[in-house]
Amino acid sequence: MATTIFTRNSLPYEQPIRKRSSFRATTGDGWESPKLIEIGGRALDGSMYTNHYFYADSSPVVRNFVQKYKDRYGAIPDGMAALGYDAARVLADALKRAKKLDGPSVRDAIGVTRNFAGVTGTITIGPERNAVGKKIIIEEVKNGQLTLRATIEPNGATPTATAAQ
Repeated sequence: MATTIFTRNSLPYEQPIRKRSSFRATTGDGWESPKLIEIGGRALDGSMYTNHYFYADSSPVVRNFVQKYKDRYGAIPDGMAALGYDAARVLADALKRAKKLDGPSVRDAIGVTRNFAGVTGTITIGPERNAVGKKIIIEEVKNGQLTLRATIEPNGATPTATAAQ
């Protein structure tokens, strides 16, 4: 079995390659797209990629987000939508906690965010103002559908709710 790393822009080339080999793509988190299955079809079966969340996770925060998104946009939200939603909610929370509504105060409030329950998991901002301790989701295409392959929790983290498969 050949494994290759592909980007979203290479997706149209996967079907012709797959017809000639036992090709399986292994990619990063930018590969997910609403067009993924539509373009690649069954040729993608067995392909995997990392993501920030899985749309069928059974946790209430994910179910609520997915339903609201589907109601508004008529589609299942991808990982980038989930990240944007979480970023907006972290900012809104920081605005409530900031001493003043100026750049330094908001920056400082974001910087002390701890254990924020987001769609993409628990969000804690570390000393260098990066999210730390984030889980990794591995999705796999099976029978032309996205499925949850694995959830990898950071060392010492409490496992999150198991996603539906």
